[in-house]
Amino acid sequence: MTRFWGMLLMLLALTACHEDEDSPPQVPTTSNSPTVTLLTTVNGVGDNGYNDSLIDGLFKFYEQTGVVAHLLFPGSMTEAEHFFKDWLTTNANTDSAVLIVSSSAYQQMVSQQHVSLKGKGSRVLFLESDAPIEGVSTVAIDRYGACYLAGLILDASPAYILAAAPGFSEIERAIKGFQDGHAAHVAHAEDVTVAYLADGEEGFAMPDSAYHVMCRRISSQTRNTEDITFYNETVLPLLGGSCLGAIQAMTDEELNGGLIIGMDTDRRGQSPFIPFSIIVHGGDIIFDYLTSWRHGQSWPATQTMGLAEHATDVIVDPTFKISKLATVFYNAYNKDYFIQKLESYRDEAIAKETSKRQSP
Repeated sequence: MTRFWGMLLMLLALTACHEDEDSPPQVPTTSNSPTVTLLTTVNGVGDNGYNDSLIDGLFKFYEQTGVVAHLLFPGSMTEAEHFFKDWLTTNANTDSAVLIVSSSAYQQMVSQQHVSLKGKGSRVLFLESDAPIEGVSTVAIDRYGACYLAGLILDASPAYILAAAPGFSEIERAIKGFQDGHAAHVAHAEDVTVAYLADGEEGFAMPDSAYHVMCRRISSQTRNTEDITFYNETVLPLLGGSCLGAIQAMTDEELNGGLIIGMDTDRRGQSPFIPFSIIVHGGDIIFDYLTSWRHGQSWPATQTMGLAEHATDVIVDPTFKISKLATVFYNAYNKDYFIQKLESYRDEAIAKETSKRQSP
């Protein structure tokens, strides 16, 4: 968090959520200099995850080029829509202005808005979407392969997926990847239970709710093994900013023989129950896009990036030690076990992800 707030102070320009409902928030006015603006997810900044990774990528680009960077922090979908429309109006004829829209939660907003930028070099980049949208470049981050690899690593252990909300393509594909990998090499894998935190995009920013849902899950799923009662599922939190609540619930549980997978960024050190993390290199993606833009190169209308393209990855915590309680069930698990599984199955996960993209 220290780096995060230090980064905000060093950005040349910053637009935060405006709290006065009688006066709508304004997008910063632009000059003839190139600018890049990132529209973050609603209330998602400071999640130590996906949103902060994007800001890191933007900050890296600013450090290397000096291009003015703006951050838009919407407090609601209504405010996000206002930011989006206002940016399009402000920059309709501006040269070299880029807007990065961060989440598929904005799919309807972007697809229904006519985007026509007449200025030379001005563009809109929409993350987490593979939809063809006129005037917009889209890039989907495919989590299937990384989640398939995570499922393979965990073999047949009981698993619980807590996702932010149904209907988001990146989440549903991640769930499917984990389920497929989990059952790929075993005849009778235990069930993978799937639950959703909310009905809509608000599920990505509800860490307190994620904490309470996980606490209830732990309480209801304790098992008795060798006269010891404890929780022993592996948790995959597809929660965005709500992930911190799930991690804290696992950490607070004293009789915890389970594991939780770090999500979006390397979360080693956030809990002793995180053996590895599924990484989404969102910051690297926007840095590469912005670099090509700075060099005058065109962007593809749409593309999908995943494990093979290094947009996602799985990273084992080299300091991980299985708890004594967890060894009752996960007796084979240690950092070397995870590393060996990771290297053994990476090519299979990439091939599976590729084939899934090609199938209807």
